[in-house]
Amino acid sequence: MKTKLAILAGAIASVMMFSGCLGDSNKTGGTFICIKAVHDVNCTVTSNKWINEILFIIPGGICYGIGGFLDIIIFNSIQFWTGDNPIASTTLTDANGVQYMVAKTDSTLTITNQATGEVANFEYDAATKTWLTIDANGNANKIATLVENGKALVYTPNGAQEVVF
Repeated sequence: MKTKLAILAGAIASVMMFSGCLGDSNKTGGTFICIKAVHDVNCTVTSNKWINEILFIIPGGICYGIGGFLDIIIFNSIQFWTGDNPIASTTLTDANGVQYMVAKTDSTLTITNQATGEVANFEYDAATKTWLTIDANGNANKIATLVENGKALVYTPNGAQEVVF
């Protein structure tokens, strides 16, 4: 029995190790945030892809296992029951090297400039199919309304409206 279990464990480990390439981490979407974080750290440990791959296979297995456990058992379970992943935020970097923290739920989007702390809040009103900005005083301003045939009615700061797409 122990031999069969050892062979099965070895086969599973082999599949995981030999298929372990460091693809595009953006394909993970809003779930499996811990796995994505481990992946992002693993990709930037060194500038040498071979050393990163070795670190992915050997100690990375433990880190990916812990991250996977946290994602599957804890965070994605919370997301299933509440609709919100408690750690679902992403850091993006623009062309000038400025980093932004992006956090989203089903109807909101919050973008925070990491350098200045400036926050932009957006909210989607499903009843009117409208995206709004929310300022620091809680005032809502329309940005765009989704209209028929995949088009959007865009509101400009001067009050003009234009249908796009």
